[in-house]
Amino acid sequence: MLFSAVVLRIIGGIALIGGLETAWTYPFAAWASWLLPLAVFEVIERVRTSERQSPEEIDVLNPAVEGRIPGARLPE
Repeated sequence: MLFSAVVLRIIGGIALIGGLETAWTYPFAAWASWLLPLAVFEVIERVRTSERQSPEEIDVLNPAVEGRIPGARLPE
């Protein structure tokens, strides 16, 4: 979340240069300054996690494997 201040300044600068200073600019910048870095972090973490998981690890998490749920079948 250290990048939030940078995002806030970038949005503020774009609004100032573009003449977009309206009543909603500050609330938008405040929300976006922490939501955008959080979204980027989450995407990066999911990509890293999916690269580290082997197919066997993914199957362990699937309750339909090896009859853990009676009558459940894996998609074909």
